[in-house]
Amino acid sequence: MLEFPLYLPDPTEPDGVILWGKPPGQREKDTAAGVARLGGDRWANYGQAYLLAAATLFKAAKAHQSLDHYGLPIFYLQRHATELLLKEILQLAIEIQDLRTGAGAIALQFPTAKQRRNAYSSHNLFDLGEDLTEMAKAMNLGLVPPELKSIIQDIESIEKQSETWSRYSIGRSKGPGGNAPKHLESEVILPLGHLQDMLEAANKSMGKMWNGEGLLGQLGELHQDAARNAGLID
Repeated sequence: MLEFPLYLPDPTEPDGVILWGKPPGQREKDTAAGVARLGGDRWANYGQAYLLAAATLFKAAKAHQSLDHYGLPIFYLQRHATELLLKEILQLAIEIQDLRTGAGAIALQFPTAKQRRNAYSSHNLFDLGEDLTEMAKAMNLGLVPPELKSIIQDIESIEKQSETWSRYSIGRSKGPGGNAPKHLESEVILPLGHLQDMLEAANKSMGKMWNGEGLLGQLGELHQDAARNAGLID
């Protein structure tokens, strides 16, 4: 439930990350104290927050000619932003389907039990991308943006099926007594600029829930219809 009064975000704040703003003067006080204030009415969009962090760190590292030093955390932020973008869409689609079936509609092939688990707990970008394609097909939403498919392929080619590649220097051992693979045993070139461009293009092509454009926009309209049919809104 919203708590009033509510404040509009400052025009200089990054767009789409935090819902609503702060009382006059609070932003300056928090900045001086070195604290972040979020949650409650000031809901945070996790995917947009990681996308912003990736872009900010990439630009700063490039300006200081230190991309090698920041490469791993930048890549992780890009990867996690990609995962969150995929999951945001899948979770919204699942919520729509649950509302529809709860109101008596015939269940579609999406989501399967595995797709439902993936949307909330999987870190496998390939599986999430496949689920997104199946969701778009089942719900007649058109094609998945090529930029999103491209960034999934690029990240997968670097990680080589090791989802923890950018977080830990050693991967998971394969089986009891198996040797844990070491990451970065040979030189790796991270196309951080290309990944950031593709990620931002994919994010833009997905649209926003409230404008009816892209997959998110289409799902936003479907969610409103499903909620109305379920008697949750007028």
